[in-house]
Amino acid sequence: MSSHLVSVEASGPLAEWLEPSLADTAGRDPLGLNTITLDRVLPDLIPAILQISERARYFSIYPWMLWQFKERRLAATATELDRFIRRREYELCLAMKLCPHCEVASAIGSKNAGPRVTAGDDPFDRGLSVQTAMGGFGLYYRSPLQALGAVAPAGTPLGPDQAPTPIEVLAQGGLALELAEAFHSSIEGTEYYRSYERSTDPIPRQVMEELAEQICLCRLPYKPIERDAIRRLMFEPRSEQGAEECDARRQAFALFLSQVEAHEEVAFEDGEFWRSLINRFNAHPNDDSVRGRTSAAWAALAMKECAQDALCSIWTDFCRSGVAEQGLDGMAAEELRAMIERLATAPQIEFGGTALEVTPTGSARELQDRAVAAAQELDWEDLRVWAAASDSAVAGLVALLVFAARMPDPDAVHPLWREIAVRHSHHQDGLFGLLSLLRQFLDEDLSVGALLARTIQRFLIGPHEAIAYSKLPEATFRFYWEETGRFRFFTPGTGGLDRFQPSDDRRGPMASLSEDLGFWIFDEEADEVALTEDGRVFVAGVFG
Repeated sequence: MSSHLVSVEASGPLAEWLEPSLADTAGRDPLGLNTITLDRVLPDLIPAILQISERARYFSIYPWMLWQFKERRLAATATELDRFIRRREYELCLAMKLCPHCEVASAIGSKNAGPRVTAGDDPFDRGLSVQTAMGGFGLYYRSPLQALGAVAPAGTPLGPDQAPTPIEVLAQGGLALELAEAFHSSIEGTEYYRSYERSTDPIPRQVMEELAEQICLCRLPYKPIERDAIRRLMFEPRSEQGAEECDARRQAFALFLSQVEAHEEVAFEDGEFWRSLINRFNAHPNDDSVRGRTSAAWAALAMKECAQDALCSIWTDFCRSGVAEQGLDGMAAEELRAMIERLATAPQIEFGGTALEVTPTGSARELQDRAVAAAQELDWEDLRVWAAASDSAVAGLVALLVFAARMPDPDAVHPLWREIAVRHSHHQDGLFGLLSLLRQFLDEDLSVGALLARTIQRFLIGPHEAIAYSKLPEATFRFYWEETGRFRFFTPGTGGLDRFQPSDDRRGPMASLSEDLGFWIFDEEADEVALTEDGRVFVAGVFG
């Protein structure tokens, strides 16, 4: 017997753990709705402003870093520039975290620098801001700075011989250098810059506290030369080619500020921003002034976001119910239809002060009529909030039915509304397509259950399967039809059954950037928001 035994001690383990071939993740845009906003709409409505590029002073800090890098004649390699940027991001963040005037939001490097400040380190050891190459510059601000003409991307032909630059550099022209020099005027007199910025020595806490007074993000309103240079970067075109984009950016900010002046909650809440945009458009649907045209385009986006949240309620109820009700081998087609019938049932649903009874066999058209009557005192945002809070398929469908009834006739309003409303992605309809198809379904005299089934197939199952297949080997499927003809639900990644997030509508960056640039202020004692004189002048200059 022993002669047949084979020793395996020297050959190592018989098997090793292997990495899975599929990366399981919940996905950020499972229905392809957010991409309509991010890729099809916002680049035209507010060019060069990203959701993650929130603080105005970084639009001068990074030109300063690139300028300093060039002035020191360091090796023009991505590796060298990366370390130069991330080290200074970390050190500036340490100072910002010590600022006595604010709680510094959106400082690059907070996760690494913040704990060192909280722990009471003195002196501070050197470190890097984040793990990602090029730090916050690469992640958040490089693209906007390039789009705004302040930074030349790697590969740009420069100099007399037009040789391509191997790294990002300041763009040629006066404003980029002016931005860098304006920030330099704040930092050059500090002990940090004179004694520590070029060294590797630990930095005393007192030195960083002094630095905070000069370079914190919140200090920009008190640096008028630097602030005005950033204003020109964002709101004055560098060329005829960039004039159209600059106009769109100016109009977006002016619209935001005008809505803040009328409704101060707009400064802090996306929903209030959407409410104000839609209500303003509904009051002046054919206004052909600059403000009217801008309002029409942005109102279409706001309506799309409201309809998207209603569809999200159908999505979450469908996915959660499927996971809870399916067997080990998923669902047969008949079981799936039966589940959707149950989702279309609500003995009593509180809506607009009325108790709506919803049955799957009831008339969808009759349900729409009852819902529209009950929602007379509710605007688009009220409906969105109600549908999201209810988080049920019935609530989502009821809200969509009201939205379909309220959608403007595109021939009776400003044409810019339709131009934005019809925009769609490869896999998903936009606002106009979604609500127009709902109207067509209603014309077929469907039951509520049949309408919900049609809505789920058209706007959930079809788009999601196409999107999930396109993202392989990332496994983002929440469900799919198997070759056996059975329908299987999944819960991929963390939060796989949660609501997907609304699109980034740029309200947040417009709020923080315009506040940094001195266009509005928040009086904490009075708990009031007010446009500054500069803010009112800016709005008047755009809208007249």
